[in-house]
Amino acid sequence: MTVSNAEAVLVILPLLVVFTLLTRAFARHAYLPVLVHNATWGLVLAVLGTDLIRYRDAQLESWAVLLIGLLFFNVGAWATAGKTPAAEGQVPAVGRGATIISPRTLGVLLALYMIGFAVYLATVSRRFGITTLFNAPEEIRGAAGESYLSSVPLWARLLMYIGPVLFAFLLVPGAIEGRIPFLARIVLIMTLAGTMLLLLQRTNIIAGVLLAVAGYLIDSGVARKRAATRRVRGTNRSARSVSRLRHPAVILGAAAVVGLMLFQIVGNALGKTGSAAETRGVASEVLTRTGLTSPVGYMTAGVPAFLLLTESSNKEWPPEGSRVVYGDYNPQTWGTATFEPFTSIIPGIRQWNSVAPFVDVGIPTNVYTFLEPFYRDFRIGGVVIGSLLLGGISTYLYRTRFVSARRYWLSALVLSSLFLVTFVAKVNSTMYVFIALLIALLAAQSRSVDETRRHWHDGSRRGARRGLIGVKS
Repeated sequence: MTVSNAEAVLVILPLLVVFTLLTRAFARHAYLPVLVHNATWGLVLAVLGTDLIRYRDAQLESWAVLLIGLLFFNVGAWATAGKTPAAEGQVPAVGRGATIISPRTLGVLLALYMIGFAVYLATVSRRFGITTLFNAPEEIRGAAGESYLSSVPLWARLLMYIGPVLFAFLLVPGAIEGRIPFLARIVLIMTLAGTMLLLLQRTNIIAGVLLAVAGYLIDSGVARKRAATRRVRGTNRSARSVSRLRHPAVILGAAAVVGLMLFQIVGNALGKTGSAAETRGVASEVLTRTGLTSPVGYMTAGVPAFLLLTESSNKEWPPEGSRVVYGDYNPQTWGTATFEPFTSIIPGIRQWNSVAPFVDVGIPTNVYTFLEPFYRDFRIGGVVIGSLLLGGISTYLYRTRFVSARRYWLSALVLSSLFLVTFVAKVNSTMYVFIALLIALLAAQSRSVDETRRHWHDGSRRGARRGLIGVKS
């Protein structure tokens, strides 16, 4: 039985609202992850249901698989929304929970990032000429043969993943210990943004923006709570300003504007000013007049693509050796899609390429929502378990975010991936796995430095009491 997109959306949207309200009433420690997940899905489904782009309709069974994935994310979040640890129950100073690196560590990380970026520039210069990067970047993106990024050594690509992390650290107050002059901070942010845009793809810069947004959001409730306390104590004007600026709605609105600008900047540089939806005549006149056909297509096409995937009976594997593949290939991949960063280094295993084949859902797309790897690997069972685990992990990390700087930034990282749930599953990507390991390493190093300082300070005080250090009597 075929169900139109509008009919399916009219059923799913009210359910998402109910799930969100139930979370706010009975599982408040899960509220932010559930809100981001459900609101992202709700926005995309609402646009999908308006037929601004006329996508193919899907079978009722396919919509049921999608709804099961949405439901079990919420169930996983509710299951881990227990009581907040006592240490987290105390409201910390704004941004203090985010402190993870020192200015010296910032300098080291910047140097490593610039080494990776320099290798990227050298690779592009050798293959295409450095002037091509600025004068005709579309020739680099569309070059035949090996992908321009794949030709960069793996270790250099990993170093370039430091960029989004530093971008977020510089934007979130308190992430860096001590005070960095405002002008220096702005220069560094602009430098990182410029170098990430020169990568000729949106992934790194969007990851940095979303990580910064998540870093703000998980601390925004604390900021507003402290602002309210200051109002009671009489410092009302500055407190009100902090409260307003850190309100989630303000943060999300600013992020949406910045994200759209970055999307269009990269698209214009690569000559992607048009859209397949317009050339095929499947975009409405209203959407065409806005000039937003391309971003709307990127935002919504993953949903009908996933629905098509669940209907595909094509068990063949995509052909190897081709950069661009078309077809509704749907072999069962048994873990190589979900755990691709790890299985890809095991010899002898047939791997699922994380760059999926294109399918035609009205427009060509090769993104299938965050449910794709779970479904490819283990079908509906994978959708249930994968959604359940993502909901549970995101809520647990958020609930315990002030236990340590590591927990704070891992919570922000997972939360940032929830903004992309209608697009791709990011938490299992090489970039996000590397960033998670980097956060854990930086937090461990920071804790080690803090313990060394504390031991030195305690020893100095004991020495002073024993007369080993000269003090006035």
